Amino acid sequence: MRGSVKKIKEKSGVDTAGGCPPRPISSLAKRAHGVKRSGQYASKLEARFAAHLDMRRAAGEVLWWQYEGITLRLGYRTSYTPDFIVQETSGEIVLYECKGFMRDDAAVKLKVAASLFPFRIVLVRQSKTGFLCEEVGHERERDA
Repeated sequence: MRGSVKKIKEKSGVDTAGGCPPRPISSLAKRAHGVKRSGQYASKLEARFAAHLDMRRAAGEVLWWQYEGITLRLGYRTSYTPDFIVQETSGEIVLYECKGFMRDDAAVKLKVAASLFPFRIVLVRQSKTGFLCEEVGHERERDA
């Protein structure tokens, strides 16, 4: 037994006397915990929407925006971080969530956040002509 621990320590450079050596975290697990490579977005849709927000800011339609700039507490050990927080020229704060595919738990978080906070929350999906924006809690859809 002692020899096998020594071999592991020599190969990995990790002292395993206190237990198992730490396992490397896969890139998928890192993404699930919000760890991204610097300067990149979690999806191509988010990158395209960030470019869209830059164009809107240049056109004077948006004062300010930030990627994952706010986290809302929804309940005990439950939080929601929207993809984008945007300040419109009217001063209104709008939260944008970009989704190519949405699981049930994400839909519930969006609805709960819309009911708890005074922000307008908009679900963004890719369409053939640009982006399809749907306000959470409202039936109305519009193209951006």
